[in-house]
Parts: sequence; C-alpha cells; structure tokens
Amino acid sequence: MNTDFRGLWLLAGAWVAAYFTLPASVLWCSLALLVLLLALLLRARHDQAHSAPWFSGPLILLLGLIAVSMLGLSNPPCQLPAGSEQQRRAVVSFQDPASAQGGASAAGPAQIQRYWNQGRWVQCQVPVYLSVEYGLPAHAGEFEVILDLDAAQAGSFDWWARAASEPKVRSWVEPTAADFLKQRFVLSLGQLPDNAQALLPGMLYGDRSGRMRHWAMP
Repeated sequence: MNTDFRGLWLLAGAWVAAYFTLPASVLWCSLALLVLLLALLLRARHDQAHSAPWFSGPLILLLGLIAVSMLGLSNPPCQLPAGSEQQRRAVVSFQDPASAQGGASAAGPAQIQRYWNQGRWVQCQVPVYLSVEYGLPAHAGEFEVILDLDAAQAGSFDWWARAASEPKVRSWVEPTAADFLKQRFVLSLGQLPDNAQALLPGMLYGDRSGRMRHWAMP
C-alpha cells in the first residue's frame, strides 16, 4: 500500500506562510516557480496515466504557502495609531458579558470595536484589558467611552484600557441560562476573601477577569 503525503506538503506550506512574514520578493519568486511547475504539469507526459509527477509535493507546498500569504495581505493587522500612551473615544465590549454585572465597577478582557480618529470612526477590533470604574448597567453589550490607553508588553491583549468617562450603552446582550448560573455563583462568593472570589470562577469556568483585576492591573 502506498502512503500519500501530499496533505503534509500542503500543511507545511501553510505553516511556513503563517509563521514567517515573507517579503514580497519571496512571494513573487514562489509565484513564478508555481507557474513553472504548472506548465510542467500540463506538458505531454510519457509516464503512466495515474502516476503523480515528481514535483507534485513542492507544487502543493507552494499552493499552500501562496494561498495563506495572500490571506495575510488581504487582511492587514488592525492597530491603533502609534503611541504607547493615548486617549481615544471608542466603542468597546467585554468578551464575557458577565463582566458587566451592574456593579459599581467592572473589569476584564474586552475588545475595541471601533475608535474615533481624525474626524471619523475607524472600524478596528483591538484586544484590551478594560477597567470601568463607572456604573455599567447589567448585560450591557457595546458601549461608547473615552479610554486612557497604555500599551501592554505581553499577553493576550495589546493595551491596558481604563474608562475616563461615563459609558454610553449602544447595544445589549440577552443573558443566557449559563450567565444566570455564573452570576448566582459569583454572588454566593461574597463572604469569601478577595483572592478566593478571584480564583474560584477561574477554576470552575475559566473566568480570569477577577484574577486580572486583583493582580495584573498596573
């Protein structure tokens, strides 16, 4: 029985393009080589009708590499304007709607949906760790706010963000049964020390917002 490794060639090409930022010259050379191999594939063949040409592996690798590279070119990374510290009006939302529970403050991983720049809204999704010390209504979805932003050095978010104005809610999130259970569980921890209140939700259902609030904010 013959083993077909063509899928591994495709995977290798996709991983190379995803892991490395290839310069335009390399992409053009890869494209030229791909055209050459396709021309060889279309030539008159003298081998068996069902046999694969010797260059089928590199051909598939180039297809995967070019396809993934073109996806990266068509979707450039979305970023805020340069500056390690800045203040911007933005529309944001918490990744976990349970972070907005109607309390006096809220904090957790969030995402900027769009920000105001040079007289217009820029659609751009940027991960941040957001702290809101104003009252935020329960089940708030997207809300507009002035943000004080500090660049994060590492982690799953790019910026530390702190609300510098009272949030204006733009949309709402309908709570699910799981949200009600999470809220009841958090309320049941009210008599425990702060560390326990931060740790237990993370152990039970992966909510790290309490841990970040107590330990990671600068």
